[in-house]
Amino acid sequence: MTASPTFREPVAIPADDIAWFRRFRCEAFDGGEGETWALVPDGFTLDEILEAAFEEPDAPAVARAERVTCAFFLYARFAPAEYRTATAPGTGETVDVTPEHLRLLQITHWRAVVVDDKRPYGRSCAFTFDMAKRLGILPVTDPVADDALPPGIEERLLALHRSMPRVMQAFIDHAELAPGTYLLPQDGWHGRIAPRLAPPSPSRVAAYRAAVALPDATPGRAERVRDAEAAFLVAE
Repeated sequence: MTASPTFREPVAIPADDIAWFRRFRCEAFDGGEGETWALVPDGFTLDEILEAAFEEPDAPAVARAERVTCAFFLYARFAPAEYRTATAPGTGETVDVTPEHLRLLQITHWRAVVVDDKRPYGRSCAFTFDMAKRLGILPVTDPVADDALPPGIEERLLALHRSMPRVMQAFIDHAELAPGTYLLPQDGWHGRIAPRLAPPSPSRVAAYRAAVALPDATPGRAERVRDAEAAFLVAE
């Protein structure tokens, strides 16, 4: 496996990259541990992008997909609404994107182009437990086991989870991002990144840029980058 790119300076995202991202497909599949979904760029099959993203991250098309995906995840605006999708299964369907969908989208656990099939929302293999905490059904500090969810909640959460690929396709088709120059996470999509749904504040971008610009030998650099990255990546 070759090394993934490192982003320490802002990256140009031109109009043709944004148009290319609009042709991405969100494909649902069985990842072995459960249902999940992946971003499939135009020109790739699902199997091809899953292999290339991890084995050939410096290939030009993969590096391009990484740049534009990171830019959309961090800086694009996307709000609850009914959206007409162009490339989702059942082409031309209407997707009703709710605030619950978006709260879950913000904590999706991505590994490059694919959502982790074992821990899709980042912490627990019993992922409906993570969903319930995120949506306020359970307190964040509640130690209750997943099988103790209130009656009927498990089924509703599973239905929400199964609808997330369609929501992601609506994001691909409609999230708002203008051509421009954007600071990306230094580890690209191999770090912890998910759609913010609104751009970080200029102060958070500046703090992160200052942290990653420090020489590697600077005492405490790793901690400063970690703290600034957490503020940079996580929605306010």
